[in-house]
Amino acid sequence: MLSKKIGRGQIALGLFKSLFLQASFSYQWRQGKGLGFVLRSPRLREFNTNPYLFPTIFGLWLKEGVEKIENYSQILGAIGDDFFWRRALPFFSLLAILFFLLSPSSLLGVLIFLIPYNCLTFFTRLWGFRLSYNEGEAGVLRMLRFLKTGSRILEPLIPIVIGFLFFFFLLNKNIFLSPVPDLSWLFFTLAFIGSLVLYQLSPIFTAARIFFCLLILLIFLVILR
Repeated sequence: MLSKKIGRGQIALGLFKSLFLQASFSYQWRQGKGLGFVLRSPRLREFNTNPYLFPTIFGLWLKEGVEKIENYSQILGAIGDDFFWRRALPFFSLLAILFFLLSPSSLLGVLIFLIPYNCLTFFTRLWGFRLSYNEGEAGVLRMLRFLKTGSRILEPLIPIVIGFLFFFFLLNKNIFLSPVPDLSWLFFTLAFIGSLVLYQLSPIFTAARIFFCLLILLIFLVILR
């Protein structure tokens, strides 16, 4: 167990260095130079994972050695990218845009994005390190379950925010006004259901899903107007 040989000050320094993991990113070594910088190893190796989950890898290295890093770096990278880049980042970005439309003169939209998203990433860094440092592989598996659960939670929330965003945008521009006010919400509900179905059927990439959601919403609005 390397943690017995390395003091807390050096561990804290390693966690601080992990913030600069991608500063020397290259297509040859990917994050390998950053890994060597954190681990103070002159040997370069190809390494790639999600930067927010590198503290989890760092804790596993302290607990069980360098061999375990290669086993979990790609897994954490794939599941971490799916959670952060394809779920959390689009969700908080769209939520920030929605709040900006509701209150253009305030900084609420900016804060809605910066505070929750950065708190989530900061929590993931610290909690992931604590899990792997204390529990080893079992802690990494707990982190993977947390990320998968988070992805399942955010999956249906993204089209909900898209539906509200598109609805309020058109409502503010007087594009979508039903002659019967009560029917406006019915039209929105139908548009949301359509966007949710197409969101599930569209390709896995978030940009394509958002595009198809907006497309189906526009089609509903044109037909029902």
